[in-house]
Amino acid sequence: EGSTYQWYYRKSATSRWILVRNDGTSASYTTVGSADRDGWQFCCKVMKDGASELSDVATLNYQSLVTAQPEDAAISARQNVTFEVASVAGCTYQWYYRKSADSRWIVVRNNGTSASYATLGTADRDGWQFCCKVMQGNASELSEVATLHYQGVK
Repeated sequence: EGSTYQWYYRKSATSRWILVRNDGTSASYTTVGSADRDGWQFCCKVMKDGASELSDVATLNYQSLVTAQPEDAAISARQNVTFEVASVAGCTYQWYYRKSADSRWIVVRNNGTSASYATLGTADRDGWQFCCKVMQGNASELSEVATLHYQGVK
């Protein structure tokens, strides 16, 4: 008879272990890595012929794709404004904007290779918000939102 497996996780080194729901036949466990799971720990109880053994503990170390967030831009006259993100190597980018915090996001047409987005800052764009979806392989992460503040004569 083959081995069976029970996978466990805990949210920190001092929290209690929680059994992962699985069928007991897999020697591997896949989970979604995310910032809120940084530091989670995993282990497996392997059972065969009435005996059992616990694996070593493995810790999920989440690395954010976005290493620097776009910043708000304050301008006092009509001028070009550039929003930028920084990321780990090998990423592509999709920029978005919306005209207010309660409007829907609109995709900016670009080729996906630029970590920056330039636009004209004008009085009618006061309060517009911008963010970037940073992608690497199957992983993606949204940047924080940056706002254009027009402080000139409207």
